[in-house]
Amino acid sequence: MGRSKWLVVCVLLAAAAAGCGRGVFLQDDGFSQSLPPECGTRWECVTLLEKARRREVTCEENTVGKVRCDEARADLNAVERMKERFDDRETERLELAAERQRLSTEQEEEERARAEEEQQREEEQWRVLEAERAEQAAENARLDVYRFMTPPLRIQRLVRCQEDGGETRQDLGVSRNCDTLLVDLLAVTEIDSDKQALVRANEEAIEAVRKAKEAGEEREAARQAAASRETQTTRYSGGSSSTSNSRASSAAPSGGGRLLCCDGSLSPSCMCSGSRRGCCSHHGGVCGCE
Repeated sequence: MGRSKWLVVCVLLAAAAAGCGRGVFLQDDGFSQSLPPECGTRWECVTLLEKARRREVTCEENTVGKVRCDEARADLNAVERMKERFDDRETERLELAAERQRLSTEQEEEERARAEEEQQREEEQWRVLEAERAEQAAENARLDVYRFMTPPLRIQRLVRCQEDGGETRQDLGVSRNCDTLLVDLLAVTEIDSDKQALVRANEEAIEAVRKAKEAGEEREAARQAAASRETQTTRYSGGSSSTSNSRASSAAPSGGGRLLCCDGSLSPSCMCSGSRRGCCSHHGGVCGCE
């Protein structure tokens, strides 16, 4: 080795012994001193990590102008931990943001649901109010007809309702029963004696209708019975002449048979051959002979 080379080696060894070997060998590129405590952004983390990986790939031990491998690996580990902490913080931040968004969305949905519920409640209250107004208007229109009637006219209206079997309100286009009419008439009647008169008139009208119905049913039954007997008499009179002659001859001595009343009974005093004046007067009249 030449003298000049030994001189260089001696100078370098002396510098190393003085504690400035890194500067002499130019192995410090300033990366370690420039590392921040933490990454500010993901891009900064990625950039530092790529640079640290390149340093680790190109590192050499005790070579002038080259970064030592142990220092490069230490720096790479430091950057990787720095990026892991950043990723953890970023994940936590994103989760927190997502949770806030979820809570915000839930709150908005709850507020929207409350608003819709409140709107529905208001609409329902409005519908109920409108229905009550319409019902009140209909009631007023129904009662106004009776308010201007005198008590006798109200009684007359109630009796006619019982006779007709109901009330037809042409102005309202409805048919109602008499119990409903009585309630309305009592509602517009202020004096108690007039109310009592309405109730009595209603009961008397009901009783009169019942009796008329029963009487009509009795008359119809008597008419059907008389018609049935008359049919039987006609059928018997169409028999053989000998039988007719025999009956006629047997009835002749006593003045003929008795009259047949329309209620099906025989007249106790009137005969077919005699006068029929006043006969069966309480039994529906004369409907034939025995």
